[in-house]
Amino acid sequence: MKRILPLTLLITLLLSQCKKKDEPAPQPGSTRETDVIGLSVDGVDAQNIEVGKDLIVIRLPENYAGGDFIKPHITFGVGYSTRSELVNGFSYQGKQLSLRLESTVGEARTYNIYVIPYQSVELTEPPGDHQIILGPDAAIPVPAVFKGTAQTVNDSGRIVEHPVVVLKNKATGAMAHWLYPDLVPDSNDRKFRLLFPATIAAGDYTAEVVWGGQRVVLSDNITIKPGPLQLKRSKWYMSPSSRYFELTGFNIGKEGKYELTLANDFTETRKIPLHFKNAGTLTGTLPADLGTGNYKATYWKDGKAVEPYDETGIGKYTGEDQFYLKKTTDQPVLKIISQPSRRRSFDTGMGFSLEYYPSFVRISRNEPLLAYRERSGPFPDRNDLVLVDTRSRKEYTIPYSGNAYGIFDGFMVFFAYNIPEALPAGKYEAYMITGSDKTEKYSQLITVL
Repeated sequence: MKRILPLTLLITLLLSQCKKKDEPAPQPGSTRETDVIGLSVDGVDAQNIEVGKDLIVIRLPENYAGGDFIKPHITFGVGYSTRSELVNGFSYQGKQLSLRLESTVGEARTYNIYVIPYQSVELTEPPGDHQIILGPDAAIPVPAVFKGTAQTVNDSGRIVEHPVVVLKNKATGAMAHWLYPDLVPDSNDRKFRLLFPATIAAGDYTAEVVWGGQRVVLSDNITIKPGPLQLKRSKWYMSPSSRYFELTGFNIGKEGKYELTLANDFTETRKIPLHFKNAGTLTGTLPADLGTGNYKATYWKDGKAVEPYDETGIGKYTGEDQFYLKKTTDQPVLKIISQPSRRRSFDTGMGFSLEYYPSFVRISRNEPLLAYRERSGPFPDRNDLVLVDTRSRKEYTIPYSGNAYGIFDGFMVFFAYNIPEALPAGKYEAYMITGSDKTEKYSQLITVL
């Protein structure tokens, strides 16, 4: 089943085109400094409260009567005080808490507070067995509730920002993967799922959910089986000096011949061999003599085209080309040419539709030509569209009309250009001038009717 993510998350994915790695949480000092602050909580043994150099850890007992509320009793060292409302009591579930101290004898201090309930991770459903056919949508639910503050502390005293699922190979007993569960898209009640990496080997696994120093069994048996080859629709922004690229997917085998072809309306189709790196990655290098420009990519295995999958659900609506070989990293890119009457919509699968402008090459002069170009930085003082007659080579510079058409809540904005009467009917190359920069040619010839 195709995954369509919420619009805000989709936009984030488009901007990144790859998943971010989790940054490690800053780790606190463990030195106890009771001369600065002391803290106690009714119903909590003193040995279950740690006051460190810049943290306070409160481990609640099984029968803690306060629920999601803590009323601390705080004493301050000489010269220390606070204006924080936390001294009056606080709720902790899912929150980031910090207590700032002011001082007349030294520097101000900030203590991050971590609350760990007696049972900080619980399953809302009993553990179950799972049969998984590996692919981009292969997932199992993680019916877990994570209690305590937004961050927790493990048995080694390190700050933990995210729960993890630990997979162990049943045949060897060895830990195979340490994975972060994802929030289920559009789940208002914070439901989690576990997606499987492309590099996981077929076999049988157990799974545990770990949150800080606590863990519960998620499954005693997860059977992973290989599925069909699936390659991801990606976009590459490259420079002439850096031509190596990687293509990701699922169920990539060592055997077989993998290729990628690049094409536009101005060059011969180029065939590029792809090489096996692992079960989730193929590698390739653009030919040294391939010129700058925009190219559409087609994937092949053993002479048969492979239709790519779209991880975000909207990638194919942001331009058909996939390789953008640019002169400089900040060179703008002309990605889509269309017209207002061509506006279409697609079903997201989540109860609503999104509108988009597909690429069109037959342009009517009875309505504006729309151009979407991608660039960073402030809005330039010049946004001209240039059409080049393929027969006479005469250039026609069309100024931006000042009108714009937005889609995806304004994430993508198309500039409108009025086609002058003096422009003859015929075939044209197209590029844009933005400020002092110029895009490469649009990958397709357009025909003005």
